[in-house]
Amino acid sequence: MSIGDERSLHDLHAESADIHSLSKGREEGACEAPYVGWDELEEHGCLARHKVCIDQNRFITFDERMVPGPSYQKDGLFFDQHAHHNIPGYQDNVMGAKAAYYEVMARANSSSDPADIQEPSFQKCEVPLVWWPWWPFNAADVFMGSLLPLERMLREGAISSQVRPVPVLDGLRLPAFYQWWFAPFFERKVTPLADISDRSRAGRRCFEHVIMCSPQGIFNQPANGSWLNGTLPFATGQQIVDYHIEKVPTSQPVSTPGLPAPKQDLLKVALIERSNTRHIVNLPDILTACNEELQAAGRQAHCTALSFDGVNDFPALLRELQTVDVLVGVHGAGLINSFFMRPGSAMVEIFPCRFPADWASHYFWRPALVERRIMPFQVHMQDEARCQPSQLEKSPAGVNYHEGAEFVRASLARDQDVLIDFRALQQVINRIERLKGSLDSLPDRMANLSPSYFVVSS
Repeated sequence: MSIGDERSLHDLHAESADIHSLSKGREEGACEAPYVGWDELEEHGCLARHKVCIDQNRFITFDERMVPGPSYQKDGLFFDQHAHHNIPGYQDNVMGAKAAYYEVMARANSSSDPADIQEPSFQKCEVPLVWWPWWPFNAADVFMGSLLPLERMLREGAISSQVRPVPVLDGLRLPAFYQWWFAPFFERKVTPLADISDRSRAGRRCFEHVIMCSPQGIFNQPANGSWLNGTLPFATGQQIVDYHIEKVPTSQPVSTPGLPAPKQDLLKVALIERSNTRHIVNLPDILTACNEELQAAGRQAHCTALSFDGVNDFPALLRELQTVDVLVGVHGAGLINSFFMRPGSAMVEIFPCRFPADWASHYFWRPALVERRIMPFQVHMQDEARCQPSQLEKSPAGVNYHEGAEFVRASLARDQDVLIDFRALQQVINRIERLKGSLDSLPDRMANLSPSYFVVSS
């Protein structure tokens, strides 16, 4: 999902008011330190650090073990072994454009530090929770690898909602979806490390306590190997829906030009339209056939295209998703929106020819089978005539071969354009309709089916 990341004047004013209220609270002695279960942090992949200042992305500690000399400790004192920097990302992308950035450093205080750090006043009422997001510009990866494990920490009482989320973005401007997703769970706005450590915040950059996290989840699995590890993607998504729809009750649904609003007795099917790669080449034909021919259990389908590119009105998008019965899309971040669908709806994930679905299934399909709030289906495309090379495959000079031949094959397969087989779509819709029934009984009905029921080959 590509979402505009420009901060609005409203966001800037809100951030200013946020900072002002905290300062006022400190002056009046009215604020309270956020609750942190210090003894519980480690099991969530977090460490506590005390009396820390942050200056321009650098952590400055007053621990004498960080001062060069006999007691100096270089490794394992400030960061744990999982701290990493991947802006623009690990060197595993097919274009070869991603490179390792500079290390975010930790050091002892120095006589050359700014005045507010030489004589620090450590804040007790503000506790930053600092973490390194996996693929921080990708909506699906941030939801799965950052939001879900942090929501679990809140739900299990390891932290309170008053801690401030501080992602390390190494210069990346904060995408809008961070605020949309974190606002229902945290009282303080998401603030990138670069912003909270900027010198314009003189006097407010030193903290009595800082939490350093490598969130445990799908990308950083705990020792017990449980990749979901207590996270609840669909329940978390529902909380986001409830928060934003209740907060902005007048927001209007996204309408699709040229198509009438669906009637109550129609099955609404939305196909994701991507702007860059993994296009549904025959999307107009599929929409026509779908609206004219697709039926399920006697119900006529109402089929439309839905784009998640350039979304500005997130509550309106959520309202639109509440009207969708079946969301269809090629594997990609756009399917993160399946977490925001109403219980009892369905998601259909299309895998292009030769694209291995094992690891990719961990994003949406497997969590849905575990939580059983929506019905997840996959279409594995096998007819090579229905899979077309992506623009990347047409320009082999742009491919990064450093990760090996298998990686290159999988990456090129992932970005293919596809021509959906209408018969396969009808087959999936029929299976969805056979599962229809009471929402209360949906988990049991899904549990009694083999995972193969939710996979169709085309």
